[in-house]
Amino acid sequence: MENSMKEIVILFLKHIWMKTNHLIGKYTLDWRKGIACSAIHAVNLRNYLGAQCRTIREEQGDESEEFLGLFDTQITYIEGGRTCSGFFTVEDNVFETRFYRVHPAGPSVHFEPVAVSAKSLDPCLVFILDTGTKIYLWNGKSAKNTLKSKARMKGRTKQKFFLKQCEAESKDFWLALGQPDGQPLEEPPKEHVDPNFSPVPPRLYRIQLGMGYLELPQVEVPHGKLVNTLLNSKNVYILDCYLDVFVWDW
Repeated sequence: MENSMKEIVILFLKHIWMKTNHLIGKYTLDWRKGIACSAIHAVNLRNYLGAQCRTIREEQGDESEEFLGLFDTQITYIEGGRTCSGFFTVEDNVFETRFYRVHPAGPSVHFEPVAVSAKSLDPCLVFILDTGTKIYLWNGKSAKNTLKSKARMKGRTKQKFFLKQCEAESKDFWLALGQPDGQPLEEPPKEHVDPNFSPVPPRLYRIQLGMGYLELPQVEVPHGKLVNTLLNSKNVYILDCYLDVFVWDW
């Protein structure tokens, strides 16, 4: 209705000695929940104001003449979604595509974030493309078998997993990498990553109060391996992963 929420409250106060009306929309997704929510809020508002009136339900398109008479002009209906809901809403998940270059790191592997672009590919390495709903593992022609195996084990999750060999990529893979119309590269990927590349180790900081300012003492990470035992639920931490920064609090 064109009347604002403030006008509706004023309207409610004006007629509170008689009754409280709550209107059910025609296109309520779940009519049981819609009726329950509107009734609960109408009763809560009545109780909050200390009124002793009855609660009357009105349905869109079938309002009573007494209800319609409360408005100075003819009411009109506006499609929902014009303003944010005061209720908890379920929103569709928004996934961010991430691209990782896989490097050996002792018995395990290190995922180095890189630009989501076909130009990031290197035939000597393995890459993981995570679109949120699908995970692609790309094996370079010259990549070592041990690196391929470790990356495959690390990359398998509950999402759909696709193994792609160099020069055998699908159109969806190239589309996820931003290639126009899903077309592959005109030339094969070239070696460009420094063979002596060493990943930047993550740094963990504990936030604590100092003399009028915050202090960020660095937490020692034994053997450079992050474990949850380093965290204390009484503190707040900042994890600096060079390209990503995370804030942790309990």
